[in-house]
Amino acid sequence: MRGLKAIGHVAIRVKDIDRSLDFYVNRLGFAEMFRLNRDGRLWIVYIRLTDEQFLEVFPDAESDRAPDRNANGLDHLCLEVDDIDLTLADLACRGVPPAREKSLGADGNYQAWLEDPDGNRIELMQLSPTSMQRKRSPASGGVERVGHARQPSPRFGPRTVAKRHRSAIDSFISRQTISSARGVAFVCSGGRHEE
Repeated sequence: MRGLKAIGHVAIRVKDIDRSLDFYVNRLGFAEMFRLNRDGRLWIVYIRLTDEQFLEVFPDAESDRAPDRNANGLDHLCLEVDDIDLTLADLACRGVPPAREKSLGADGNYQAWLEDPDGNRIELMQLSPTSMQRKRSPASGGVERVGHARQPSPRFGPRTVAKRHRSAIDSFISRQTISSARGVAFVCSGGRHEE
């Protein structure tokens, strides 16, 4: 498809909007962008995932849980992370346990899984330099570039993300020391984030 830049947003429908916003904003640390009303009622809440990628959250789902993973339709949302160990440690400090622990996927990437309060599945993926995706990327000469995709914005690299979430990390109330596979450690303690 000509002109393709990126996936702009994914939309989910949830039973309890307040419970879902607590998860995505307070627990995962994403920012609520804006709300749209229709016919005098809340219609959509926009959540910023990255500078240019969003999650649309629609309230008032008819069922209590997302469809089973074998159901027809969207199976999961995948969020690429820089360091899966640090991400999981950060989430543990925020009180978000994984639904499935870190493992090495068939494609050569590390992955772990979360579920939101409605059972929507979220994969966390750390791309490996030797993964199937990297081997087939335009940068490695594996395939031609599609559409007019552009390079990620340098203003939203892993260090920028860490700085943006520093204030959220500072509010952790539990004290826990975590080490990642890269040898980085930090302490979650009431009021401070130390590296």
